[in-house]
Amino acid sequence: MFPRKRSLRVLFAVLVVVPTAVLGVANADRIVGGPDSPRAEGTAATTPDASSVPPKSITVVTNHFESAKHGSIAAFAEDGTLVYRNRTHNRYFDVDPVPGTTHSVMYVGSDVLDKSYCKLPETAQFNCIRNVVERLNLSTGHVERLYTYDVSTRHSEDSIHDVDRLNDTHLLVADIFENRVFVVNTSSELITWSWHASTDFDFEGGGSFRDWTHLNDVEYIESRDLVMTDPRNHDQVLFIDRKRGLRENLTLGADGDHDVLYEQHNPDYIPETRGGPAVVIADSENNRIVEYQREDGSWNRSWVWSDARMQWPRDADRLPDGDTLVTDTHSNRVFEVNESGEITWRIDYPKPYEAERLGTGDESAGGESAASLGLDSKRAGGATATTGGGGIQQSLYVALKTVVPNRIFHGLKWVLPSWVSLTDMLALAVALLSALAWLASELYWTDRIRIRSPVSVRWR
Repeated sequence: MFPRKRSLRVLFAVLVVVPTAVLGVANADRIVGGPDSPRAEGTAATTPDASSVPPKSITVVTNHFESAKHGSIAAFAEDGTLVYRNRTHNRYFDVDPVPGTTHSVMYVGSDVLDKSYCKLPETAQFNCIRNVVERLNLSTGHVERLYTYDVSTRHSEDSIHDVDRLNDTHLLVADIFENRVFVVNTSSELITWSWHASTDFDFEGGGSFRDWTHLNDVEYIESRDLVMTDPRNHDQVLFIDRKRGLRENLTLGADGDHDVLYEQHNPDYIPETRGGPAVVIADSENNRIVEYQREDGSWNRSWVWSDARMQWPRDADRLPDGDTLVTDTHSNRVFEVNESGEITWRIDYPKPYEAERLGTGDESAGGESAASLGLDSKRAGGATATTGGGGIQQSLYVALKTVVPNRIFHGLKWVLPSWVSLTDMLALAVALLSALAWLASELYWTDRIRIRSPVSVRWR
C-alpha cells in the first residue's frame, strides 16, 4: 500500500529543506563573505612577511578560480604560515623562480578589461583579455611588468597559461588563444619564432573549435635544443625542433589514448644527466601523477602516484631531494610525496594551479627521474598511498569516484565555489533530486500526466 499524499509531501519537504538548511548553516560565513570566504578578502597584496623565511622553506602557489572574479598568488612557510598573498589580477597561472635571486618569482596573470582596450564595440560578444608576465619580489612586494599580450576572445580562459624564460629579454610562450608557441623579445615585443599547431594537426582532433588544443605549457630543453609543449586537448606531449619543426618520433601519447594521458597539465622534462630522458606529468583527468621514461625509442610508464582523494592534479615537480611537489586542484591541496610514496607535507588552498618550492630550481630542474631514484608506484587504494585525510569525507571521495565519470565530477567541481565540499555536493544533490521527485509526484497527482510502460508519457 502506497503512503498517502500528505505523508509523501512531508517526506519530500524534509528531504529538500533539511539538506539545504544544513548546507546554508555550514557555509554561512563563506556564502555571505565571512572570514573564511575568498571574496571577503581585498584584491591588494598582503603585507610581505617572506624576507625572514629561508627560500627553501617557501612554497609559492597560484590559482585562477578562487572566486568568481579573482585568482591569487600566495607564498607559504614550511609550517603552513601564509607569508604573502596577492589577488590583484583576475587569474594567475604559471609561476617560476627567478634565477640568481632568493625571493623573486615570475608569474603569468590575466584580466578582463573594458572592451574599448581591444577596440571592440560594447555590443561585441567578445571579451578583451590582457595577459601579463610579471616579476614579483616576495620580500618587498615590488612587482615589475615584463610583457603584456592583449587578445579578443569569447572566453576568459583563452589566454597565456605558461611562459619559459630563455634569457633577460626573451620569453617562450604557450599561446592558447592562437594555438601556437612563440618566442618574444620583451624589449621590442617582436615575435622572433613561432610554431602553430595547424602546421601538423588537422581540426578533427582535440577539443572544440573555440578551445582546440589548449596549449597550456611550454619548456625549453637546452640540452637538446628542443621545445616541449602540451596540447592538453590532444592527450599528448610534443617536442619541436625550432629549425625542423615537430619531432613526431618523440611524441608522448596520442589523441584519445586515455590510458597514456588524459587532458594532462604541466609536463616537466628530466634530461639524461639526471636519469632521463623522462617526463613527469600531472595526468589530470586520470587523477594521477605519472612519469614516462624514454627507452629504446619508446616512452614507457616508469612511475605512477595517486591516492583515493586525488581529483584533477595540475602540477608535479620532482625536487632535488627525490620528493615530488603536487598541486591537486579539486581536492584543494598542495602536498609533497617522499620517495616511499607517503605525503610528508601539505597545505590546503582553494583550487591550486601550480606550485614552486623556492631554492630548488625551476619546476623539476633539480630532480632526478623515478628510474634513477628507484621510486615505487603507489595507486589509489594502496595501503601506502597516504591521503592526508580520512573518515567520512574520504569514504565519500572513494564512493563517488567509483560511480561518477571523472569529467562530470571535475566539471561540477570547476563551476562550484572552491569551498563546496563533497558533503555539500551530496546534500545539494539530495535536495535537488527530492525537489524533482516532488514536482513529478504533484504533476501525477493532478491527473494531468500518466506514465505508461515502458517509456511512453501521456498528458491530459
